[in-house]
Amino acid sequence: KLPIYTWDMNEGLYKNFDRLGQLLASLPDLRLFQTAEGDGLIHVASDRVRRIAKAKELVPLLIDNVVIPVIKNGKYHGDRVSQVTLGNMLHANSFLHHFKIVKDVVTTPVILSDDTPSKPGYNQQDGILYLGQRVSAVSGMDTINTFLDVMPWQSNADRTNAVAAFLTVPFRHRWPGGKPFVLVTANKSYAGKTTICEFINIDQTATARIEYSDKDWPMQNQLCTQLMLKPEIGIISFDNVRTDSSGGRTKVIRSGYVESFVTSPEVVIGRATAQKAVWAANKFVVMLNSNEGSLSIDLLNRSLPIRLTPTGDVTQRKSPIGNPKLEYLPANRRQIEVERWGMIEKWVKAGKPLDESVTHYPMSPWAKVTGGILQVNGLKDFLGNYSATRAVADPAREALSILAFYNANTWKRVGELVKSAAKERLVKTLLPGVDAANEGAAVRALGHLFNRYTEETFTVHSPSDTGWTKTTYFLLKKQGRFNEQHPHYRYRFEETLREEVKDQPHGLELEMPSVIGLPEGCRPGL
Repeated sequence: KLPIYTWDMNEGLYKNFDRLGQLLASLPDLRLFQTAEGDGLIHVASDRVRRIAKAKELVPLLIDNVVIPVIKNGKYHGDRVSQVTLGNMLHANSFLHHFKIVKDVVTTPVILSDDTPSKPGYNQQDGILYLGQRVSAVSGMDTINTFLDVMPWQSNADRTNAVAAFLTVPFRHRWPGGKPFVLVTANKSYAGKTTICEFINIDQTATARIEYSDKDWPMQNQLCTQLMLKPEIGIISFDNVRTDSSGGRTKVIRSGYVESFVTSPEVVIGRATAQKAVWAANKFVVMLNSNEGSLSIDLLNRSLPIRLTPTGDVTQRKSPIGNPKLEYLPANRRQIEVERWGMIEKWVKAGKPLDESVTHYPMSPWAKVTGGILQVNGLKDFLGNYSATRAVADPAREALSILAFYNANTWKRVGELVKSAAKERLVKTLLPGVDAANEGAAVRALGHLFNRYTEETFTVHSPSDTGWTKTTYFLLKKQGRFNEQHPHYRYRFEETLREEVKDQPHGLELEMPSVIGLPEGCRPGL
């Protein structure tokens, strides 16, 4: 038998909103929560979670859970409140204040602000409603390492970065606008990109799958539709992106919408043509995988690069653990989950140390915490591939690294550096569309380029007797006379770090300068 609420039109809207809200909040079989934005309710049922922001979405719920006779002047006036009135009620504090505020509904466990895992039910301190089982943790990473050992990583840094992304998923409510863009790339098809994404999302957090477009509005509309249907979405995935995904209209994967979505503390959930949109805290982990890897420098600057480089015919490759995606991960999903929580628990017990070596990475608060967890669990080379990934996709940065190698630790005029660039055959890369014979135009163009990259770092690998020497340079700009009559600007590639590395840098054949005629053993690589 349904409860009865008598809507007395003579008592006014405030009292009716207040009393109906109190009744609905008390019904044990009806789980309603106020959205953190105050724009309606969230209805949590056994099989789904949905937003109730409009009267037409509220009406079926009222019909199924409460009888509402409407009276006016003591006489029966009908059994339905107008949709205009119900729409106003959904935004009135007199109605909403009876319901607990939910900032997010999650179906997989997340880390709360006190670094503990969410408990089943309503977690009041963070306003998170967790619809799942209690978390358990085990020490050790045997199952995780067994999977990682069979994947064709380009370097150990790529392997560690995959674990960093894997750890970020339960931390996704932290650092709104300060989490990296997870970029999984490979040198050929069937390398295992989707498999890595499955590992990162091992607990199967609700995911919005977006088809990439070179225009922002189709992606915005796709995302809005999915988020409104499934508020529990925590991951946004762009799968197998290609530059021809947009009909061949672009050579580089870029999106101002995705860039701002990654870095904004609050995001807009609304269609591109909508007059009204919902603002929400940026709780999302954004992932993209691609064989091409030709991303804009703005996306690369925000990325967590994970690179796969299998050799030979990947279709004939046999894995000692069976099919990693279709067999190993599904069979060991639960064990991998509890090992992840064991990694986090070990970090908490160690006093939550931070990785203070992270300095130039733009998402440093995230990187310090994540790096701390990785260090406690014995994983090394975190973000060790970040500079190289940016350099490969940025020809100007690659050429400037070569220029730094030949002009280190000396203050030089732009004109001198133009001559050096011509000698090393870097003019086409550094000065596209500029006639190098026109000295004035070349100096102006290179000066503008230097201004863009001033106070940035450049890394070069060069052969040594024991393996390879990794040298890092820092580009400085200074105004002065420099023992001349008139003040002017000069630039200096100052060496800041030199270290010996045993292994040849991965991808060196792609990163060698386009210079010919240099003595063997003297050609630097990035």
